[in-house]
Formats: sequence, C-alpha cells, structure tokens
Amino acid sequence: MDIEFIITVGIAFVLFAVVGTYAGRKVKTKSDYYVYGRQAPTILVVGSLVASYLSTVAFMGEMGFAYDGYVIPLLTLCIMAGGGYVIGSLYFGRYLRRSEVLTMPEYFGIRFGSPALRLITALIVVFGIGAYLIAVNQGLGLLMEELFGIPYVAGIAIAVVVYGSFTLYAGSRGVLITDTMMFLIFTVSGALVAPFVFSRAGGWMTGLEKLATLPERPGALDWGGRIGEGAAFSSQANAVIWAFALGIVWFLVVGTSPWQVSRYQMARNEHTVVRSGLFAMLSYAGLYVFLPFAAATVAVFDPNIEPSERVLIKLASEHEVIPLWLGTLVIVGIFSAALSSCSTFLSLVGFSVSNDIIPFIEEKWGRKGAGEAFSDKKALAIARAAMLGVAAVAFLLTIKPAPAILWIGYFAATIFACAWGILAFASVHWARVTRAGAIASVLAGVLSLLLVEALITWGGLVLPFWLDPAFIGIGSSVAGLVIGSLLTRPTESELDYRTRLLTPTEISLERAPRHEYVFSRNLALFAMGAGVLFTIVLLGWYYVAYSNAV
Repeated sequence: MDIEFIITVGIAFVLFAVVGTYAGRKVKTKSDYYVYGRQAPTILVVGSLVASYLSTVAFMGEMGFAYDGYVIPLLTLCIMAGGGYVIGSLYFGRYLRRSEVLTMPEYFGIRFGSPALRLITALIVVFGIGAYLIAVNQGLGLLMEELFGIPYVAGIAIAVVVYGSFTLYAGSRGVLITDTMMFLIFTVSGALVAPFVFSRAGGWMTGLEKLATLPERPGALDWGGRIGEGAAFSSQANAVIWAFALGIVWFLVVGTSPWQVSRYQMARNEHTVVRSGLFAMLSYAGLYVFLPFAAATVAVFDPNIEPSERVLIKLASEHEVIPLWLGTLVIVGIFSAALSSCSTFLSLVGFSVSNDIIPFIEEKWGRKGAGEAFSDKKALAIARAAMLGVAAVAFLLTIKPAPAILWIGYFAATIFACAWGILAFASVHWARVTRAGAIASVLAGVLSLLLVEALITWGGLVLPFWLDPAFIGIGSSVAGLVIGSLLTRPTESELDYRTRLLTPTEISLERAPRHEYVFSRNLALFAMGAGVLFTIVLLGWYYVAYSNAV
C-alpha cells in the first residue's frame, strides 16, 4: 500500500474527529444533542441521509454483487429504494418533524399512548441498528487490515475511537456535519471512477458489450443476472423476485427507518424535509446509474478478484486503471461511507437507550416520575454514558469477524421494514389505527420474520423462490395492524394526537411563504425531469450495448 494512502486516510480520520468534536461546543440542550436544535439546513440533512444509507454494505457488498454479475437485479432494487426518499419525506417524515419528538420510539409511544410500545420499538432499534453497526464495524476492520496491515481488532478499535469521539461529545451536530463532509468525498470519488473503468475496457458501449459476452460472467447483463454453477440464484426469475422483495424492503427502510427519517427531525421546516428527500433521491440515483455498471465492467479486464467485495479497493490500490490521486480519494471515500454510517448508528442506539429505555426503567422500577424529570444536563450525561456503553459492546461483538457483510446489513434493514414500515404511514394517514393494532403490527412483523429466518437457517425450511421471508414479515405486520385495529377502537387521546399531526403549523408546507413553495415545486419538477433523463441514459447506453452483444 502506497504511503500516500496511509497519510491521506490518517489526515481524514483526524479531520473528521476534530471537526465533529468542535461542533459539540454548541451543544447545550437535549434538543441540540438529539436533533440539532431542529435547525439543520437542507445540505446537512441531504448529506446525512445519503451518507448514513451508503456504507461498506454499499461500496463493498453491493459493488461486489454487481461485479459477480448481478447489475440489473441490484439496479432494480436501488430504483425502488430511491423512491422511499420522496414518499417517506412527504407522507411520514414531515409529520415526524411536526411531532417534535426526539426519537422514533418516543413518537410511537406518544402517538398511541403506550409506554410498552415505546419500549418495544426502542429494543428493536437497539437490536436492528446494533446488528447493522456490527456489520459496518466489520467492514472497517477488514479494510484497515487489508489496506494498511493493521490487525483486525486494532483497526476496529481505531475506527471506534474516531467516530465515537465526536458522536459521543457532539451528538447529532457532529454527526450531521461530518456526514456531509463524507458524503461529498465518496460521491465525487464514486462518480469519477466510472470513466476510467470504461476507458480501460475500451469505451462505454464496448465495455458493456464485452461484459455481456464474457465467458466468466454468463448472463451478467441479463435481466436476472448471472445464473449457472456458483451463481447466487437458481434462475433469473428467482433473482428478479429477490430484487423486488428487497426493493420493497428498502423502499420502506428509506422511508421509515430510524437512521433515515431521524434526519428529518433535525430539519428547519417541512420544506427542508421534502427538499432533502428529493435531493437525496437524485444524489443516490445519479451515483447508482453508473457505479454498479463500472464495478461489473471491471470483470472484463480482471475477472478473478476474490473476494468480490474487494473490487473497488483493488481498483483504488492498483494504479493501472485509475490514477493515484483518484485511488486515494476512493479509499478515503469508502472509509468515509463506513464512518458516517457508524456514527449515525451509534448515535441512534445511544439515543434510544438514554431517551426511551432508561426512562422506562426509571419510571417502572425506580422513583415514580423520574423518567420524565431529567434536566438537560443529566439527560446529556445519560446519553453520552449510554453511547459509550453501546460503542464498547459493539466493539466486543465485532472482535470475531463474520462473513457476508452485505447479507447481515440486508437482514438488519429487513427488521425495520417488517416492524413498522407500514405502521409509520398508517399512524398518520389511517384514523382507525389503534394502540392494539400498532403493538400487534410491530410484534407480528418482527417475530414472524425471525421465526422464518430461524427455520430456514437451522430447521431446513425451504420456501418457494417467490416467497421471500420479507414478504412474510411485512404481510404479518399488515395483518396484525388491520386485525388489531378493527377489533378495538382508537381512544380520544390517540385521535387528538393524530389531529394535531395533521394540523398545519408555522413550519409546515401549507403555511410557508410562497417563495418556499415555489422553490420546492420547481425542485420536484426538476427531479421528475432528472428521472426521465436517467431512463433515457440507461436505455441508450445499457440496452443498446446489450442488444448489440446478444
């Protein structure tokens, strides 16, 4: 590994830690620490939305998946997921911002007047995001070991100290600012990789034509990707069903998961929420229109990268394809994507422990009323102590590396889609939903998913290719929601709270100045035009090249 890589990554680590920690000087209250004082501008919300979504799961797992010959299934999944930014911000995120809660479990607990539901959802946050945090921690440790020769455990320790320092001290302020810095780095580096890869393969169209007929990747550009011996799927139909199943899951994850919609809680107003969703979708779509094709096309001149998750790392560290300066930027970008996700995940788990779980314990088994009596000073101390404990536990659980970073991340995300992917929207837009329906929805979705996954892993259960476990979890969640709500009636307090959610406020879309509305409307029209442009590019680039080759 060139000394330039080590120096640059070291400088980036120090810079992130210093900037993030410096941001903590303005943290005085719980609102500052948890939700940036609800004053975050659009650029910071967008940066954190995309940075917390893209991690080693994306730049290692998904790019390796594309390299293995599954570009179109991956692209199908990503197109569906990107829509979650727009739908999630418009139909849930802005109402969550209007509720002025500090965490999602707090929202569900207050919305349905149920401390039990608040505790259940908080535990799901700790378990699900904790699993995702462990997966990304593993990616960081493996990166440090492979690139710099640092022992795996020592690499994780360094990473935890870096992102833990500013997350612990500065809370959401440090996370949003560093997320945006990292977002700019990996977006620029990822966008610049594609031209060099296709140049090495003989050109944009030529590279894809070669990939479509590559003996080592039969069917790499087919609608279902590569099949045959050693393939991930038994048929192309199986691959497409998988892509749609995970597309639905990730649509719900992007639209309702804590590490996405919590960013909207920090926005200045509801126009900032909607604009952030639109900009995040455009940024994500723009990157994924080109980067997975580039990762797949590497197989044209280097078809034997093992494991495939190393594809971008090998591109960056071996300078026959991309120059040293870009390789250095790519490596920093991959580290940035991982660090940004880890800081977001750590903060959310710590926030749920300190804001939802500890107050419940205090209220239930401690002094009556203690759970509501925390001063800002005490609340900050508890939040930081909880976050320190979470960081320590995550480090200990990551010491022994486990394979399949991509699949661990996907499973963790599926938990949230099954828990409240539907309930989140229903809590705003269905007047009939009740406390019983909400609790039944969350428990049925999560428990059915875990049961099916356990039976598949240890019980020998084989499901038909069209029945993904995510479908069972989401279907169970919907059944629990409908049955539980129809068998009971919403209370007056539940109806009153929903009415308050639907009532426009000073920060809402409906009551903003006209120039705010005009800008948001024009941005929406621009996003629609960009979607048409992306479609034309894909048809004119991928489809023509594929047709010529076939």
